[in-house]
Amino acid sequence: MWRALLWAALFACAAPAARAEEAGGLAWIYVEANTGGSSGGHLALLVRDTVYHVQQAPEGLFQLERQDWRTFRYLYAGLQNRTLVLAHLDVAEPDVEQAHDRMARAYVAQRSELDRRERLVLDRAWIVAWRAGEDPPPLQGAGLLPPGAGEDPHAVRLREAVRERFGAEFLPREIARADAHARALGGAPAHGIELRETLLLRETLRALDAGWPVAPDAVLPSEGLLGEPLAPDEVAGTERLAAAQRDAALELLASERPDRGLALALAAARYQALSRSAERGVPVLLDAYAGVGQPIPASDRSSAATWTRRADELAAVLRGGRPHVLGAKRWDEARYHLLELGAGLWREYARAAAGGPVRKLPRTSLPAPARVVAFRPDATPSGLAGAERDADTALAAQKQRLDGLYRYGVVRRNCVTEIVRLLNDAFEGEAARALGAELEPGAGFDFIPFAFFDSATSRLRVERVEIVPSYREHELARVLAEDPALPRRLGESVTFTSSIYTPRWRDGTFLFFTDDVFWRRPVLGFANLGFAAGSGVVGVLAAPLDGARRARAAGSGLWYSLPELAFFNIRKGTFEWVPSETPVQE
Repeated sequence: MWRALLWAALFACAAPAARAEEAGGLAWIYVEANTGGSSGGHLALLVRDTVYHVQQAPEGLFQLERQDWRTFRYLYAGLQNRTLVLAHLDVAEPDVEQAHDRMARAYVAQRSELDRRERLVLDRAWIVAWRAGEDPPPLQGAGLLPPGAGEDPHAVRLREAVRERFGAEFLPREIARADAHARALGGAPAHGIELRETLLLRETLRALDAGWPVAPDAVLPSEGLLGEPLAPDEVAGTERLAAAQRDAALELLASERPDRGLALALAAARYQALSRSAERGVPVLLDAYAGVGQPIPASDRSSAATWTRRADELAAVLRGGRPHVLGAKRWDEARYHLLELGAGLWREYARAAAGGPVRKLPRTSLPAPARVVAFRPDATPSGLAGAERDADTALAAQKQRLDGLYRYGVVRRNCVTEIVRLLNDAFEGEAARALGAELEPGAGFDFIPFAFFDSATSRLRVERVEIVPSYREHELARVLAEDPALPRRLGESVTFTSSIYTPRWRDGTFLFFTDDVFWRRPVLGFANLGFAAGSGVVGVLAAPLDGARRARAAGSGLWYSLPELAFFNIRKGTFEWVPSETPVQE
């Protein structure tokens, strides 16, 4: 849900790292258990300042994830309230580089395979629409500069720059060339991506020739934080950046890149946005999340106070970072896009804080709203039927390939085994030399995260062990250091009287924390079991009124209380929001 949103916000924050040495080498990370995903614990590999870990994905696959260390720590130690234990390995720098290269290549390779599946799905959807006599699905990026709104003065200036560089007939000629190329491609699935790229280029060229303005719903409203006036240096900077985007558009028009359609549309739209910023003296930014994301049901939303805290935290980051981006001497697309993302997220947070709708957004997104572009290939019904069969065959083959490469297995192909395989592969039979031992994926009970971590720390060359406390663990130590009296200790041990934790339905119903005790754990587990059972009775009666939320929470509470009877703790509670820095202790 909103975790993906906050992840992206923190990615844009670039908050200072807690410790400089954390970015130095190679370390195994053991993530303690908690409710939700990875309830049996989790394993990850820290390579310099990048964390690689495997998670179960839809359709029975596993997916290699890559996150910066700050974000990973914030999500797991902060929001998910799990203690992290890091075993830093004694590994030579060339071997760290080999591990980094292998992990990065594996990540890119899997993303490429998954992207190919998505392209094939889209190929099929276009052909199915044509067979049904309908318009094809919306074309990503075509909604940035839609027709029908007259001329925009900044778009007209860009058109004049194009005519000055290439001549008055350049754009009509290029439009005709792109249209002819699209017609020649037809409806064969083998040409699906090329056809969509060509149509997007044609539509962008039309927008440039007609002087169409950027779509109103593709621009963030200049209000609240986003309406704060620009400083003189920022105004001058937006003029420089607008000129850089004009030049980028001209360079793209001169190139023969087959995929230049979206880049050209973005350059043209950003030129308009930056020109308006300089003209109006307030930031005008494209909405990176225009047209994406699904509404979050009201029952699953965070509280208004939590959204306010997120908006305020992100607002401070944006205020501090905006002058560096808009006042820059040279164009930096990565930093500018982070500003677009951050501004879009802030708007979502602020709207949710005011009680408005909120969406589940992707971790990152380009300002590329979609629009239906009417197009039908010159193909016979039998030709389209054959094209659909070919598309089905290609898609089935790709799904089978993904299944062979990335099929998830609880024992044989999970978060432990796949990271171990990749690390062994990085050293091509020399893992024992590089790490101190070669680890066998899934040997014995080593497919279980904590069992593998114990095995790895005993067999590999471990330089030091570091602990990142969970958020509650860290805050509890601080609170008790200030007031160690028994009443305060008892109050913090109960979920409903804790000053640190607020009970949440998603955590299940429980009364006592048991992660910080051992001998008393079974007794407290019995109390939690009884409390959840009582809540379940009430939940059954209240089910017609609350959609069975209390009953489901009680069921979860019963389930996660059972391990406590045998001295095991899984449930620790989670948080809607925590400060963005999680302290580290050794």
